[in-house]
Amino acid sequence: MLAKLETFHEAMEKHYENGEDAGTNWGSLDDVGSLVKARMAVYRKHNWSIRARAATELSLLWAANANSDTLIFWMINRIYADKTLLERIRKEIAPYVVFVEMPSDLPIAEPPRLERFDVDGLSNNCPLLKSSYIESLRLDAAPWSFRVIKEDFVLQGRGEDAEGWRLRKGDCAHIAHDLHSTDPKYFDDPMEWRADRHIKYENDDKHGAADMGSIRPYGGGASMCKGRAFAFKQSMMYTAAIVAMWDIEPAGGGPWKMPRHKKSTGVYNTSDETRVWVKARPLSE
Repeated sequence: MLAKLETFHEAMEKHYENGEDAGTNWGSLDDVGSLVKARMAVYRKHNWSIRARAATELSLLWAANANSDTLIFWMINRIYADKTLLERIRKEIAPYVVFVEMPSDLPIAEPPRLERFDVDGLSNNCPLLKSSYIESLRLDAAPWSFRVIKEDFVLQGRGEDAEGWRLRKGDCAHIAHDLHSTDPKYFDDPMEWRADRHIKYENDDKHGAADMGSIRPYGGGASMCKGRAFAFKQSMMYTAAIVAMWDIEPAGGGPWKMPRHKKSTGVYNTSDETRVWVKARPLSE
């Protein structure tokens, strides 16, 4: 993949920077997206090598696909497994995700098109969907953090009788966040996925707001994941679009069978086969 990306960036450099013909294999370079072109301008400004550009692009591709897409898979499974929750989320997102039918002179209907997709509305005004996202991060992800100890100190446990740990300068600390995320001291029935677990209400607030609370799925400090805001919006957007547009049920009918976890990067993967029937929802619903 790295070698292919190097070849791509060599062709882009010829085409855009030098005005050269990149060859017959590159007849559609004008169709390259504006975001990729904008990154190229940054690479050229700072005189990055082709190898460095390819490595950065590969890291972005990995980050976008290794965790966020897999988290959306778990969110969709969790939401569709509970028909009541599914309808509640559909009602919540309805003002922010609006599709329209397109006219067609052909016997095959045109696919619906987005008339409105309010990302800020989804992010700020849909606490149940956001809480579902946080709950999936709590149960369907097992990220790790690593730290190098710079000075001797004692990490004190919580509670009067809690044991402390002496950490010495030069030691390495490994934090397995799923241990906290499944600790009954912090989460009642910790292995139960509960969509509204992270919604908090204040005063006369009828809708509430969802927040991360004490979980740290993106790590912390200077090494906290730089793409966390993008990952949040990506998860909210794709989940909302799928929920709004499609009816999904297990192939052959029957109850929804939740896939089993398999250790992966940050978000769990699965080796279980997941087969479903997908049908477009009537837009009048």
